[in-house]
Amino acid sequence: MNVLSLFDGMSCGQQALERAGIKVENYFASEIDKYANIVNDKNYPDTIQLGDVTKIDTKLLPKIDLLIGGSPCTGFSFIGNGSNFEHPESKLFFEFVRILNEIKPKYFLLENIFFASFDQANFALLFAVSYVVLYRRVVLFKAPKWLRVSGKR
Repeated sequence: MNVLSLFDGMSCGQQALERAGIKVENYFASEIDKYANIVNDKNYPDTIQLGDVTKIDTKLLPKIDLLIGGSPCTGFSFIGNGSNFEHPESKLFFEFVRILNEIKPKYFLLENIFFASFDQANFALLFAVSYVVLYRRVVLFKAPKWLRVSGKR
C-alpha cells in the first residue's frame, strides 16, 4: 500500500498503520516542522519526505492507495478567534482537497478538531461537495468521547 500523509507531524499515521498491522510499501509525508521531521526521521527513516504541501506535484507520485491528514485548525479553534478560512494556516485545508482530487486514492482519512467557530455542518458539506467530483461515498463521523483529545483548542 502506498500512503501519502499530509501535515504528517511526527508520523502518528505511520504509527497507527503499523499498530493496525497494515503493510505499507511506501510512506510519503508532507511536513515542514523541522522538529517533527527529526522525530519522524529517527523513528521511520524510510519515510519519503515531500516538504511543503503547497509544492507537491502529484504527477510525480505513484498510485496512492491511502491519503491521510489533518490540516492546521487554528482558524476554527477557540484560539483562532473565529477567523475560519481567513486564517492562513486554515486555508491549507484546500491543499488536502486539491491533492485528494488529483490523486483519487482508494481511501482517505481527514481528521480535525471540534470546530468552535465554524458551523460543523457547513464544513462537512464543503468537504463532501469537494469530493463528490470523484463520485465517491463520503462517510462523516464524530469520534467517541474516549478517543478525542479532551479540552477545547
